[in-house]
Amino acid sequence: MIEIKPPRERELSNGLQRQRRNVILSSVTVVLFLSLGLELEKISILGNSAKIVDSQSVPMFLIAIHLYVTIRYWQYDNEENKRGSARLVFNMDIIRYELKYLYKAARKKFLVLGCEDGFNFIFPRYETLSLYSGCKEKGNSIRNLFLSKIIVIAQIYGDGKNKLFNKDIEGYSFVQGKNEGLCWNVIDKPKQHLDRSGVFIESHIELNVWLLIYCRVKAVRDFLFVNTYFSDYWLPKIFASAALLLGAKKLVQTIYFV
Repeated sequence: MIEIKPPRERELSNGLQRQRRNVILSSVTVVLFLSLGLELEKISILGNSAKIVDSQSVPMFLIAIHLYVTIRYWQYDNEENKRGSARLVFNMDIIRYELKYLYKAARKKFLVLGCEDGFNFIFPRYETLSLYSGCKEKGNSIRNLFLSKIIVIAQIYGDGKNKLFNKDIEGYSFVQGKNEGLCWNVIDKPKQHLDRSGVFIESHIELNVWLLIYCRVKAVRDFLFVNTYFSDYWLPKIFASAALLLGAKKLVQTIYFV
């Protein structure tokens, strides 16, 4: 498991901060210079002025420096390698938003059994998180195109187990009258939860696909504007890539159209 540290407890290293600052300044310089069409006539070197004869070579020189600075930033970023933590934070946001709806729907379906305590819900979709992981196969009707039948497992223990189940040589079965709609099925203990006690039952809840997509949109919003992973690590790469693309366009224009 990748350890998630609060944003301000995972400060960028001094080296990465330096390369990050350089790549942002370099990106801004290249974009402004090329987009505004600026030209340099002379530069100052150790207090002496030097006249630039071939001004068309200046953008190429700036692009070459920017390419070097970008590579340096990429190397430092790969050494710190926060992509795994960023992905985990993003997935945790998705789970947090989805669970608000999943738990409410699962609890509503479970309380029909007449048990109000001694239970816990497990959602297999979070073992491999994707839009349709942990879902039952869809039917062919138009209605099913917009509904996800998400598998839910309930772990029942303590007084809840005694209230809902009878035990015989074959295992546990529902007390007569407790599962008349056959909404829940007693299952073997999931392999991922062998250390847990109690009886496990399985069913599914229906959730609109667009609601799951909405949860992902909110997670993207948080990743861009709430968490600092994007601004710390990804935004400089976007700036650098935009400057390189603009530089490549300028290079092509210089070679073929001048």
